[in-house]
Amino acid sequence: MKLAKLEKEDVLDFAEHSTTHGISYAFERDVRPVSRLSWLVTCVGLFALATYLIAVQYHDWQARPVLTTIGTTGHPVTQVEFPTVTICSQGIADDIIEGALA
Repeated sequence: MKLAKLEKEDVLDFAEHSTTHGISYAFERDVRPVSRLSWLVTCVGLFALATYLIAVQYHDWQARPVLTTIGTTGHPVTQVEFPTVTICSQGIADDIIEGALA
């Protein structure tokens, strides 16, 4: 029985001094129970949402893995074809930014 109480106190102490935003608010003893409950629901809910989104992305990655291959050539770098590079004028972007800020 003493061990269970000690563990509960340790968990509460850790949660009160946690640097993870929201966790300390949910377990602070000086905060009203309604506020503590709302913080706890918010933290648990967002943790569940993050876990769900990670799982969705993981399953998507499993279904369609990204394969990257790098082809090599024995040619000197001077004989490798350089890709075409296009440099766009920034005039239009500047006009849009100036119009938005005016």
